[in-house]
Amino acid sequence: MFKNLTQVYSLIVCLVASVVMMITIGVILGSGTDLVFTEYKYMSQLSKFSSDEKYVEYKKQASSNDKEQRQILKPELIKDKRIADREDYINEVKGNAISSMISCATWLITGLFFFIIHWRMYRCSASTKV
Repeated sequence: MFKNLTQVYSLIVCLVASVVMMITIGVILGSGTDLVFTEYKYMSQLSKFSSDEKYVEYKKQASSNDKEQRQILKPELIKDKRIADREDYINEVKGNAISSMISCATWLITGLFFFIIHWRMYRCSASTKV
């Protein structure tokens, strides 16, 4: 089955690298959907920005600062603030998705690097006669 300890070691590292790469690909796909389908994936969170009434109610629940509450209740500011806050929320989600994808790309490259090196190590040790 296995000729030496090098083969066992290299196959175990290949297994671990494969698992890391599979998990990383799943996270990349999830972040990709966050980036591409933000408005569909986060529809329930974005619903608070759908109308001025919902936005005011959300702000009343979220805000403990009375001055901010009085300022947001001014009718001429509500729509502009609601639209700006909605765009800020979408940009934050997209920014987090991009950051996650960059981090995962690092893990994917590292896992691929370890897999290739140890797979070659396994093949070289398997072809040599002990």
